[in-house]
Amino acid sequence: EFALAESVPIKSSRLHFGLVGGVSVDIGNVTLFDGGAVRVLSINDLNHISWSGFNLPDGKSLLVSGGDKSIALLPKSTRFGNADKIVVEMRFDRLALASPGVCGRSGAR
Repeated sequence: EFALAESVPIKSSRLHFGLVGGVSVDIGNVTLFDGGAVRVLSINDLNHISWSGFNLPDGKSLLVSGGDKSIALLPKSTRFGNADKIVVEMRFDRLALASPGVCGRSGAR
């Protein structure tokens, strides 16, 4: 949730993450509030670009080690519009590829 001091025009959004590599980010709805008006955008309404990772076929973004762990959200229409508050729904998962299977085996040296 990002509360702004006043309503401002939003052209794009860049989310920065302090996470280790191998974490997937699943972005759900983005809700824009402007006074009493509410506008809900689904991930299908947005282009999302992972600056330091990969966009996966299921719509999630995989963040990798090193670099700027951020995801840019760009509306497919001309712009988001004005907002005084933005709520971004996100889910985080540590993918199995980030934790090699040998670490989970009993008796591993």
